[in-house]
Amino acid sequence: MRTINWTLWRNSCDGLLGHFYAQFKSGNLPNLRIRAAQVYLSFKGFAPGPIDGILGQSTIWAIKAYQESIGVEQNGVIDDALMNRLESQDQVLNIDHEDT
Repeated sequence: MRTINWTLWRNSCDGLLGHFYAQFKSGNLPNLRIRAAQVYLSFKGFAPGPIDGILGQSTIWAIKAYQESIGVEQNGVIDDALMNRLESQDQVLNIDHEDT
């Protein structure tokens, strides 16, 4: 039977949570709509960078690339129209796995 060193575990969690506390203590909390868009973009094969709910340059580039792929204005904006398209099943990343 394996025993858990609770002190080590607690310190580990504090360190991990401390990173997020430092990142968000300024009030710039992650935006859930941006995070959802990042997840959908990743699922559809567009790389938005980290799934962190922050609209960074990688996310903007991924949005513009997706907008180009569906033939709409490339403005890098997450609006209702973009979210509706992202939520649709019309363009899903398809990776073929070949047996070797």
